[in-house]
Amino acid sequence: MLQALLARDLSRQEFEIESAGLSGNAGKAASPHAIKCMQEKGLDITDHRSRKASDLNLHSYDHIYCVEKVLSQRLIELGTPRERIEVVEVSNPYGKDLATYHACAEVLSKIATTLARKLNQ
Repeated sequence: MLQALLARDLSRQEFEIESAGLSGNAGKAASPHAIKCMQEKGLDITDHRSRKASDLNLHSYDHIYCVEKVLSQRLIELGTPRERIEVVEVSNPYGKDLATYHACAEVLSKIATTLARKLNQ
């Protein structure tokens, strides 16, 4: 959800925004709740497929936003430069009800706006 929201809020086109996780199976679609929350914001994430951070060249990214502090240490263990990681603490809604996803989407929307404002400067 953060990937879609940040892409919406960034005004400059030179940014490449990607999403990856540290657990789970690669290739999974976004949850139906996430899809619904983003559709309500005018964003289509139906084609989104999960990827593993370990499959990416983490050194090639200028900014890496981690949604849980505990995960940032795992990113560092994968070789991510610590100075490129910023934690934007958000409760993971995975496996929870639609109301939890809505609450998460609202927090992520505010985070995306703040990050985009910084990146657009």
